[in-house]
Amino acid sequence: MTRGEQGSPAAATIRRTAPWWLRTASAVAAPLRCVRALLSRRRAVLVLRLDSFGDALLFTGALSRIRSAFPDCRLSVACRQRTAGFFKRHCEGIDRIIPVPSWRPGLRGIVQKMVCGVKLFSQDYALLLNPTFTSGGLSHQLSAFAAAERKVWFAGNSPVDDVALPAAPESVYTELVPADVGSHELDKTVTFLQAVGVADVHSREDVWPRPKMSVPDEQWAGGMTERLRAMMAEPLVMALCAGAGYRQKDWGAAKYATFLNEFSKRRRTVVALLGTSAECAGLAAVAQGARQGARLQIVDLAGQTTVGQAMALIARCDICVGNDTFGLHAATALDVPSVVIMGGGDFGRWNPWQNAARHATVHSGMACFGCGWRCTQASRVCVESIRVEDVLTAVERVLDFCDVRHGA
Repeated sequence: MTRGEQGSPAAATIRRTAPWWLRTASAVAAPLRCVRALLSRRRAVLVLRLDSFGDALLFTGALSRIRSAFPDCRLSVACRQRTAGFFKRHCEGIDRIIPVPSWRPGLRGIVQKMVCGVKLFSQDYALLLNPTFTSGGLSHQLSAFAAAERKVWFAGNSPVDDVALPAAPESVYTELVPADVGSHELDKTVTFLQAVGVADVHSREDVWPRPKMSVPDEQWAGGMTERLRAMMAEPLVMALCAGAGYRQKDWGAAKYATFLNEFSKRRRTVVALLGTSAECAGLAAVAQGARQGARLQIVDLAGQTTVGQAMALIARCDICVGNDTFGLHAATALDVPSVVIMGGGDFGRWNPWQNAARHATVHSGMACFGCGWRCTQASRVCVESIRVEDVLTAVERVLDFCDVRHGA
């Protein structure tokens, strides 16, 4: 690890070129920070997780470890506004959640950003953790402005936003944790927590994702599962997560429809289409392209479930199939048989992290794997070249291994 140079000219440049609302919020928060220090001696830890639902899910086990390692500290999590509800409902031990708003024009957007900045910067932190290996510029800017004794990030990777961190990262962080760029995210998390000083973390099993489930979500999913299983005689119930936050990862609606048509010839199948409201059009295309009938029925739930309801429903399905997205991470965390269709952009970092016979990956290996989705090909060959037959074979292999007889 490397000791930082937070007072360096590079660090000053990062602060000077940051958005005006960050600079203003920092100035407003400075006297509040002094007052808070006088009123309370309780130390604080800040975790930055400005990424997606899947990343948040993967970090749930690590958060519980951090909570246990610093029981007397106030644990705060700064996250995207869209994932704040996930951390609130499905993670235990967090004292304060600080939603970081996306850009929004007008007075309301300005107020939201200022409130967020003041909340973040009005606290002195004993420890600031940025455990996201590939961090965007905003994470680094928040780290630069936050007052913390220790600021920890990874070493050796290229930031997504080179403008926000033009100099060496040690100009912002006091400690940099080396990690293999190609290793799984859970293995990176283990390395990170060990470097921070979290005890009894030796392998990915020690940071296994553990999302908390609520009774209302469980009850909703129980009722929905009864409805799905009543649609035909002893069907196989499949959760299909055919959307993708990144277009490069999407296998395509036409291929998913063909897959369902062919699979239903082998097994009577009821499909629950799961996804966000932004994925409704793509999932509707899957339903329209599939030939529903006596052996195939589809219930389109895209945009109609909460994250908790989706997880609870996946937990009750016979299998979960889809792109490299939140639903497949949830299936692995809940140990529901799964098959994920993966491209090569960051292959190995997000693969299912346990029993490969129960949680299979379908991919088409290429020399350019690991491109970080900066594709060098004319098209997304690594995803587009995956055949329907490959996915069918993988699904049947997983079902046979798990001895799932429904729908046969």
